[in-house]
Amino acid sequence: MKIEGSYTRKRDGKAVIAPPSGRAADAGVDSWVLVYSFRNGELAIEVTDAYYDESHAEFLWQNARGKPNAPKRWEGLNPDKRLAEAIARCVTKKSEKRYGDSVLLLIEVPPGVTTADDLTKRLASQPAQSDTPFVGIYVAGTFPKAADLDGEYRVITLKAMNSCLKPQRGSS
Repeated sequence: MKIEGSYTRKRDGKAVIAPPSGRAADAGVDSWVLVYSFRNGELAIEVTDAYYDESHAEFLWQNARGKPNAPKRWEGLNPDKRLAEAIARCVTKKSEKRYGDSVLLLIEVPPGVTTADDLTKRLASQPAQSDTPFVGIYVAGTFPKAADLDGEYRVITLKAMNSCLKPQRGSS
């Protein structure tokens, strides 16, 4: 098993490579593609982020960059609902693009106020996107847990990947 590069994304005929801690927007792209190779197959993993709202993203990233006027806190209305809607928008937006045969969508959620169980229920109550090019769709992140202040890392399945890796025929 090998993972090629860190996060890579083709843009204008060039490959963009950044460390896993890098933000896609910092490199001028809206997501990363990670290629997982195993035996004779490859699985491309399109990685993107979902936030409660734009001010949540600004709060996190401005503070991470040490910006002097970064917001000191974030407040949002209906955070559980807003996060579920943001995830649905990610799936819709990414599903409009063309991909190869074996591409999985991973939506990363930064730590916040929504528990994994609450988000799972919200996502299950939304209509599922049926015309998606992805072999699987997953939401991953560290979610709050009442008994553990550090939270827990969870993966929520939106569309289960039900097949073995297939040879990659190219992606765009």
